[in-house]
Amino acid sequence: MIKHIMADFAKATGIAACGAVMAASANATVLTFDQNNQNPGVPLNQTYGDNVTGISDAAGNYGQGAEGTTPNVQASYLVSVNSDPRFWTTGYSDLTGVYYNEIDSRTPLEMTLTADAGFKVLLYGFDLGNFSGALVLPFVQVFDETNTALFSQANVALPASTSPHVSFDFGAPLMGTSLRISIDLTGLGGASDNVGMDNVTFGQRTVSNVPVPGAIAMLGSVAAAGIVAAYRRRQPA
Repeated sequence: MIKHIMADFAKATGIAACGAVMAASANATVLTFDQNNQNPGVPLNQTYGDNVTGISDAAGNYGQGAEGTTPNVQASYLVSVNSDPRFWTTGYSDLTGVYYNEIDSRTPLEMTLTADAGFKVLLYGFDLGNFSGALVLPFVQVFDETNTALFSQANVALPASTSPHVSFDFGAPLMGTSLRISIDLTGLGGASDNVGMDNVTFGQRTVSNVPVPGAIAMLGSVAAAGIVAAYRRRQPA
């Protein structure tokens, strides 16, 4: 009965049933900042993480989540003035291969993920490491294309380099046409280049597969009404 109700609703509204709406075609790429054995301190290739279709390309090597690759997402690093995005190998906590800003006393450390038309980018998480003594980051934030903060945490403690790295994992991935990870390095002075980013895990989803909250709520109401009606019809006279 419920399946028939959901199918009738889908036909009437042009919206797939709830299970189909939620079963979005998601992909995931992990930026490990493995720059094909280059020396530490070399500039980070701006093409790294763009349109990933496999575990490696000319820009570097990638990890992959269970969902696959991200051929419709591009990555960019510190494109503002007074920035110098670079790659480093080890020493940033227990991370191997990180992205950092070489210029001291500059803020912030940023990375932007942008989806092609017709797609959304999803951010599952990322790691931060430290090359020095303990630090406190004023803010760790993620903004969407409208500059709305989808995630914001103040006064983030970053332990000394001898301690494990700090992870940010989003149980429900952050999603937008564009997502900008912003690490505020204000006040760190000469230690600002001691903050490194690694294991940025992101995916993509077609816009048609993004759940519409209002439609899902409507579907739930219709399904509930059908259940009640079916129950009443089964009651003895």
